[in-house]
Amino acid sequence: MLNLGLESGDQMVLDDLQKGTDLEEASLALKNLRKAGIATYVYLLFGTPPEGMIEARRTLEFVTKHHECIDFLNLAIFNMPIYGPEAQQIQTKTFYEGTFPFMRVSIIRKGGAGS
Repeated sequence: MLNLGLESGDQMVLDDLQKGTDLEEASLALKNLRKAGIATYVYLLFGTPPEGMIEARRTLEFVTKHHECIDFLNLAIFNMPIYGPEAQQIQTKTFYEGTFPFMRVSIIRKGGAGS
């Protein structure tokens, strides 16, 4: 089995996070690993600063498109220490009105468009 830290299925998010990942190459790698009979464990990270609902849906579309090539999937929610230096550059907003308080905050860039 090969573990792949893809993080996102949206190229803009990957570029903004400076991951150095090209989704076309990732797609080809997943297909080739499947052909070679090598299982894959794909890690995805939701809620990063450059990601909004549109980008998250693109990740879902990427996973759906490659579902036959992904054997295991690990989904994680991005979190950042509230008093860290990076946190000074962002503001928070509610994105979930449900009963789980730990899911009520999303981050967006200060001065940027809403996600």
